Amino acid sequence: METTLTDPRLSAVGSLRRRGAALLGAGWLPWAILVFGVGLRLIQYLSNRSLWVDEAMLVRNILDRSYGELLQPLSDNQGAPIGFLVATKALTQAFGDGEFVLRLLPLVGGIASLILFHVLLKRYIPTPVRLIPLFLFAINLPLIYYSSEAKQYATDLTITLILVLAALWIHDHPLTIGRALLFGGLGALAMWCSHPASFTLAGIGLVMGISALARRDRARVRGLALVGALWGASFVVLYTLSLRHLETSDYLQTYFRANFMPSPLNSEGWQWLLRNFRLMFDNPQGLQINDVAALLFVVGAVTLYRRRPTEPGLFVAPILVTLGASWLGKYPFGGRLFLFALPLLLVLVGEGLRAVVERTRQTLPVLSVALIGFLLLNPLVEATTRVTFYPQEIKPVLEYISQHRLGGDRVYVYYFAQFAYDYYAPRYSLSNANTLVGRTWVDNIWLDPSVEPHTNFSAELDRLRGSTYVWVIFTNANSDEQRYTRYLDGIGRQVDSVRAPGASGYLYNLGG
Repeated sequence: METTLTDPRLSAVGSLRRRGAALLGAGWLPWAILVFGVGLRLIQYLSNRSLWVDEAMLVRNILDRSYGELLQPLSDNQGAPIGFLVATKALTQAFGDGEFVLRLLPLVGGIASLILFHVLLKRYIPTPVRLIPLFLFAINLPLIYYSSEAKQYATDLTITLILVLAALWIHDHPLTIGRALLFGGLGALAMWCSHPASFTLAGIGLVMGISALARRDRARVRGLALVGALWGASFVVLYTLSLRHLETSDYLQTYFRANFMPSPLNSEGWQWLLRNFRLMFDNPQGLQINDVAALLFVVGAVTLYRRRPTEPGLFVAPILVTLGASWLGKYPFGGRLFLFALPLLLVLVGEGLRAVVERTRQTLPVLSVALIGFLLLNPLVEATTRVTFYPQEIKPVLEYISQHRLGGDRVYVYYFAQFAYDYYAPRYSLSNANTLVGRTWVDNIWLDPSVEPHTNFSAELDRLRGSTYVWVIFTNANSDEQRYTRYLDGIGRQVDSVRAPGASGYLYNLGG
C-alpha cells in the first residue's frame, strides 16, 4: 500500500485560502461596505464646513428668488436643474436655511446612490469580485465630498442610476403601454432634475431602439416610440425654458474650454480624445490609476458584450452622447459635471476585473491580486487620510471679526468672498454698515461680466484711506490676497489677522 505524504505548509496555505474565500463570500460584507460608505458621507456632512464660493453663489439664487424666478436664468454665472432648485428651496422653507438643510438633498442622493449601485452590480458581478467596485464607490473622495455640497452633482449620479436600472427592468420585461408611459414619464421628469439625464436618456434610448429594430420587435418599437415622444416633448420645453441660456453663457464656455472636444477632429483632437479617455477615470472619478482602470473598462465592455450583447451599450452610449455634446460645445466632458458617469464606468471596470480573475485564477492569480491592489491603493489612502474637506472655511474668520470688531471699524470684502459673506454675516451679527464689497480682482479663474478683471485694484483700496481700522476679508483669492495685502502694507499698518483653511481676515490701520 502506497502512502502519500502531504507538506503541512501546503495544507496550511490551502486552509487559509478556504477561509479567505469564505470570508470574501460572506453575505454581510457588502452591507458592511455600504455602512462604511454611508459613514464616510455622514462624517463629511456633519463636519458642517462653510459654504464655499460656488455653493454660496447658488444658495443666494435659491434663497433670494421666488419659485417662479427660479425658472429664469440664474445670476452669478450659476446653472442648476430646475427640479433641484425647487426641491432645495422647499426644504429651506420647511426646515430653515442652514447648511445642513441646503446639503440635505445631495446627502440623500449620495446615500441612495450607494444602495442603487450595489443593486446594479449584483446583476453582473458575483461576490467576492463585486466587493471591489462597490468598495471603490464607497470610498470615492469626489462622491463623499459632493454628497455634502449644496450643488446638484450627487443627485445627477443618483438619477443616472435610477434611469439605467429602469432601462434594464424595461429590457427584461415586455413593454406594455402602461410600462411605456411610466418609463417615458420617469425620463421626462428626470431631465428637469438633472442636466446630464438628457444624455443618459439619449444613450439608453438609442441602444434600446436599435436592439428592438434589429430583433424586429414591433410591439417594443411602438412602445419605445411613445417613450421617445414623451422624452422629446419634455426636452423641448426644458430647452426653451432653461437649457438654451446655459449653452450661450460666455462664462461657462470659457471656464470649461479644456473640457470641450476640439472641432474639427484633427491630430490635436485625437490627442485630446486619448488624453481625456484616460483622465475620465481620474477627474472627478478619483480612481487615479488611469491606465489600469481604462484597460479593465475596455475588457469589461468586450466581455459583457459577449455575455449580454445589448447591455454594455446602456453604459457606453450615455458617455458617447456626452462626448458628442462636448464636440458641439454644449456640455463639458470631464470635471465635476461628468461625475454622473462614475457608475457607468465602474460597472464595466468591475466586469473587466471579473473576467481577468476568472481567466487567471488557476494560472496566474498574482495578476488579479496586483490589479486589485493598483485599483484600491490610492483611493484607500486618500479616503483614510482626507476624511473631511474644508475648501474655504470663512466661519471662524467671521466669528473672530465679530468678537473683535468695534463700532467704527470698516469692512472690506474681496469680490469672491462676498457670496459667503452675505450668507454668514447676519449669523455673526455683522451688519452691512461701513462695509465695502470689492468689485475688482486680478488673479482668478472666475469670470463675471459685471466685473472688470485686471483693473486698478489700488484705486478701490484707496477709498479706504483715512479709516482708522478696516477689516479685510478674503476667500477664493489665489495670489490676490498677497497682492492686496502688500499694497495695504504700503498705505497703512497691519494690526491683527485671523486665518482658516481657504479664508483669512486682516485688520489694518489706514488712518495715516
